[in-house]
Amino acid sequence: MVPGAYGLVASLDRARGDLYGQIVAQAGLDPVVTRDGASAEQTLRERGAPGLVVTELSLPRTDGFKLLGALRAVAGPDESPAVVVSGFAELRLAAERLKDRLGIAAVVSHTASLNTIDRAVKRALERERGRAPERTRSPAPPPRPARPPTALAPALRAHDQEAFTAVALEARRVLGVPIAVVALAAGDRVVVPARVGLDAELPELLLFCREVADAEDVLVVPDTAEHPLFARRPALLRGYAAAPVVTAGGEVAGVLCVADDQPLALGAAELDLVSVYARRVAGELEAQTATPPVTTLAPEAAPQLAAVLRHLSDGVAVIRGGRIRYANDALADLVQVSPHKLEGMDRDTFVGAIAALCAAPELAAQRLSVVPGGAYAGRADLELARPERRVLRWTARPIPLGDGGLGELELFTDVTAAVDLGRERELFARTDWLTGLMNHRGGEDAIAREVARARRLGTSLCFALFDLDGLQGVNELHGFAVGDEILRELARVVRGAVRGSDLAIRWGGDEILVALPGVPEAGARVFAERVRKRVAALALEGRPPVTVSAGVSELSKFEDAGAAIARADARMFQAKRDGRNRIA
Repeated sequence: MVPGAYGLVASLDRARGDLYGQIVAQAGLDPVVTRDGASAEQTLRERGAPGLVVTELSLPRTDGFKLLGALRAVAGPDESPAVVVSGFAELRLAAERLKDRLGIAAVVSHTASLNTIDRAVKRALERERGRAPERTRSPAPPPRPARPPTALAPALRAHDQEAFTAVALEARRVLGVPIAVVALAAGDRVVVPARVGLDAELPELLLFCREVADAEDVLVVPDTAEHPLFARRPALLRGYAAAPVVTAGGEVAGVLCVADDQPLALGAAELDLVSVYARRVAGELEAQTATPPVTTLAPEAAPQLAAVLRHLSDGVAVIRGGRIRYANDALADLVQVSPHKLEGMDRDTFVGAIAALCAAPELAAQRLSVVPGGAYAGRADLELARPERRVLRWTARPIPLGDGGLGELELFTDVTAAVDLGRERELFARTDWLTGLMNHRGGEDAIAREVARARRLGTSLCFALFDLDGLQGVNELHGFAVGDEILRELARVVRGAVRGSDLAIRWGGDEILVALPGVPEAGARVFAERVRKRVAALALEGRPPVTVSAGVSELSKFEDAGAAIARADARMFQAKRDGRNRIA
């Protein structure tokens, strides 16, 4: 591997890390994805400076700020640009203040679209062309409105705190940390129903609750003594991790925080467990407000209720004692097991069966993971790959059962249509509605990736810019509908001529730009001539003949893509001046 030919990605969240890795790969770099800041530092020591770093700031063992400091000890910003992604407003503001010192090219929220992150990577890589990207300051987050009083406050006053303390004790023991705290939101206040291993109050809990609730993500500060978040307000302890307590309805009700008076040594797997115990806290919180079972149901209504559950489109399971006590037909269809085999099945076996159907089994198992032996609540989305692609939303909450015991209700709802609609909207933002080709915005991003790839591999990259001859006259004589149909025909011809690795873009008006990776200028001229001949041979009944003129250029070693495309544009206009229907 050539030094600098890899891209380093650091993200505690598996799914986000994989997405960032795909963006890095599209930029022509070999992605190395890690969930741990210390592992990312080790990669730097073993492989040297990467061509790009995409890192989150909340990382175990070594935070993102310290990781960037290690990067700058071996490589300058022009050699290894950095894109920082974070859902935490306070961390983003700290990164903005340290942009120059740490050589940060862009600071982006993790809730930003993939297009936004992709463009940030593109701008960062422009450094390699000898032109530093313009740095823009991320907008400051709007003032946080005071949270309205919720139903949690009166419930907490009446609730026995033993359940929360039991969860904190177990989390402390399993994770091997000295301190565990449960903090819950009560309007604009923070209530602490459980504090294990610590007598004093933690002023930092207000910050953690606020940041975690806004980001709905795990916040990790491995060492407050070396962290910019606490440079102006020293913390009581050295290391913290806080996971959101998310109810089945999707509300962040507080945090489960673990802490140490030494730097926090928990790795990614242990932080996954912090989130699992946060589901226990959510379960205990929901258990106190769970609706008691209906004990006066008429006997004749029981079969009707069973029929309703059996015919629901959502998968339904009732769990008790770590085993499935009831499963409807929809859930049986989901895991491709008969209902009678599901009933009595161990929940871990059931989770394994669902995870095996998912596109990312390990990630799915993590999202469905719970701690046995107590109430739990949670909410997560799973993407199934088999037997067909579907996106399911899992929700779990405790429910009182008729015999006075407590069980867990787990629902699996198909949300494929809603998720796909969001993805289609993003696709439409990059696609030209008339021709079906990439639009100018999407094309610019794709070209930036091809330029980066060509630079690293030392391969050719050519551009062919096609323009319909006399389209304005066609529109005036025959109407814009005819002109649009001719443009669609040109797009169809271009699509039929390009390879899978080529890019076809509606560049503007009646212009179509094709980027040809790995093709020298002579080959690009052969391609353009083939398209020209096919367009000239089109027989459109009742419509004027169609021709195109084209200009071809090859990206030179130190040239910007915009300059190469401008040269193709100038040659295309020269072809028109020379008589049209030709290549220049």
